[in-house]
Amino acid sequence: MIKTIHRNSNGASQPPKPKARRGHKPGFTLGLMAIGLLNAGGVATVSAQSSGATLEEVMVTAQRREQSVLDVPIAISAFSGNFLNETGIKDSMELEMVTPGLTYGRQLNGAVPFIRGVGTQTTAAGQDSSVASYIDDVYVSSSVGSVMRLANIERVEVLKGPQGTLFGRNATGGLMHLITKTPDHETQGTAELSYGNFDTLEARFYGTTGLSDNIAVDLSVLYHDQDEGWGENIPTGNDVNQGKETNIRNKWLITPGDNTDIVVSLSYADIESSFGTSMRLDEGALGVDGQLVFGGLLAQGVDPATAAGIAASQATTAPDDYWDLTADIDPEANIEQTGISINIRHQFDDIELVSITAYNDITADQSFAQDGTPFPNLLPVLLDQFTETWTQEFRISSATDNMDWIAGVYILDEEAGYDPTIVGGEFIALGSGGLLTSTQDNNQQDTFSWAVFAQADYSFTERTTLTLGLRYTEDEREISGTSSGFQGDTPLLVAQLDDEETWDEITWRIALSYDFSDDTMSYISYNRGFKSGVFDMNVLDPIGGSDNPVEPEILDAYEVGIKSEFMESRMRLSASAFYYEYDDLQVLVSVPGGTQLFNAAEATMYGAELELNALVTDNLTINAGLSYLDTEYDKFPEGPTLTPTGFGGNIQSTADLQGNELPRSPEYTFNLSAIYDVTTSIGRINASAHYYHSDSFYWESENRTEQDSYDLLNAQLTWYSNDETYYVGAYGNNLADEEYGTFGISSELGDFLSPGSPRTYGVRLGINF
Repeated sequence: MIKTIHRNSNGASQPPKPKARRGHKPGFTLGLMAIGLLNAGGVATVSAQSSGATLEEVMVTAQRREQSVLDVPIAISAFSGNFLNETGIKDSMELEMVTPGLTYGRQLNGAVPFIRGVGTQTTAAGQDSSVASYIDDVYVSSSVGSVMRLANIERVEVLKGPQGTLFGRNATGGLMHLITKTPDHETQGTAELSYGNFDTLEARFYGTTGLSDNIAVDLSVLYHDQDEGWGENIPTGNDVNQGKETNIRNKWLITPGDNTDIVVSLSYADIESSFGTSMRLDEGALGVDGQLVFGGLLAQGVDPATAAGIAASQATTAPDDYWDLTADIDPEANIEQTGISINIRHQFDDIELVSITAYNDITADQSFAQDGTPFPNLLPVLLDQFTETWTQEFRISSATDNMDWIAGVYILDEEAGYDPTIVGGEFIALGSGGLLTSTQDNNQQDTFSWAVFAQADYSFTERTTLTLGLRYTEDEREISGTSSGFQGDTPLLVAQLDDEETWDEITWRIALSYDFSDDTMSYISYNRGFKSGVFDMNVLDPIGGSDNPVEPEILDAYEVGIKSEFMESRMRLSASAFYYEYDDLQVLVSVPGGTQLFNAAEATMYGAELELNALVTDNLTINAGLSYLDTEYDKFPEGPTLTPTGFGGNIQSTADLQGNELPRSPEYTFNLSAIYDVTTSIGRINASAHYYHSDSFYWESENRTEQDSYDLLNAQLTWYSNDETYYVGAYGNNLADEEYGTFGISSELGDFLSPGSPRTYGVRLGINF
């Protein structure tokens, strides 16, 4: 569980700050419940103390320094690696099951997280998410690099609302921070092997040891292989929705002196997968191949009404099995990721200096049939995507009796693009009047971003603290390359792409917190978030070149919250309510060959979250979360709409979408987990069950295609030997075999859905040493 140790956000040891965590004094009952929740740690575990069992203290680094979660005036959900393991959370997508306000999807093989209705639906190269992803204090700009199985996790922090002051780039909706374990001088580790249905084999290893008095090292290896797919691609007879992953992480902790810590992290991941790229036709949708039948019948002189009826009967429909596919080619993706970071911390008396240097390289080769029909060579797509990123951050911080402050500089240098994107087939030939057989884009967007920032927390009294933060960001983007139209192997149309744009913005944070008692803190805050403008590289016009860049989006967030721990530290309750004003939203629309972004006008959203962690008995822990969300476009003239033809595909048009809900914004979500842990004469037994409910929500701004409400149930049972050396367990996820989507999208080609996981189950055995 999350232990009360003084470690920085990368896990290295550091001197404790002067401000201590709140005491555990009983006797305060919470009367202010009108504001929803924030995860007061998501981890309720037993802590043996002389006064009896209590909830474990939860330490986070949401303000770039170690604090108790009860002291931070931000809506946070934080989970220890042990808690995630006990509740069956094995990859980043499943974090939505324990985080109120978070929805997590996958487009192709990229992450699509939304927090409180704020997110980005595209995963195209160079197009950053509105929810930032961090691993060990390092920003991961590529959405493709943000979907991962969770290995050697110390904890996960989900920060809700704009975090632009301290975390900077594109944290408009919030951020997700994965903190991995740091090497220890004591030799220890764990090894685990599991096997489940769909012929799924997984092996995990983590080990750490000291090499000398000032050097410790660790190694984490994860291998996951699901050999049998959730479904079948009916035209080819091959499995789909399957994959394998190898993930290796190596960290070195070097302490050259009493006041200096250096953490060097090396990482490598290799993923072969058809998850996300296996987009099936949605229920009730007709494939665009019906349009070919309709056009052929009209050419033969058949009247339109009769032709439409015949075409509708022959168009491809959704497969009977929810996890099957009806494409003429098998989808696949191959992703390779390498990274290195160097985190240096040095304590100069009362001032700490931090330098974080990082390099990340990601390539993703993906191929699929965008039309989703068995019609041969209708619209095959090949995407060879790359992202290469350097980042450098310098921070200085200090703490006095009544003030904590931090200031820093952040630099990002990135190259991202496609080499190439190829779109071909009959659809291209028809759309160009037979002139072209394919289009090819070879393009790159270069980004140079720099920022300066500062934040201070000043305590007027022992109970009242004012937080002021400010950040200036400047982003320079340049696009270059070619967009070509081909007839066979001969280029007929070639457009040279060369454009650049610069955006800058000042963002801020203002918060006032008040401690009603040693166990209860309330706060009110106003934050501004900024997501940079961007060039849309996913679809380019070989005749006219690139479209104009998409302008930045701005989010103003107003929030109140309260956090309390009571019943002698056996219960923890957190609540928050928020109101957002959202301008120039970057909205996704799908087109043949890819997706495009454009700016909507204005939207507002408001909601509340509530979370409870309770140690009901010394053996039973309950964690519950509730989220309420209301979203609406205030202005959205000429928003994209798609109307089914009735005989296959859709007709694209525009309409005023004012009053519509924002995508991926369920009105209510609810999660409940119970963990029962008991020690017997034959060893320790841990049993857990986790339930998650999501209301229905719309996939797109038009509010035409919808994900129905759904419920998920996971359970685990594990036996540990008396000395905790050995363990054996069984698990089951989505036990009711619920059908739900992780991503939905519509275009002129039809309505498509990427299915979530069906029922999975298996056994695992492990050894601790």
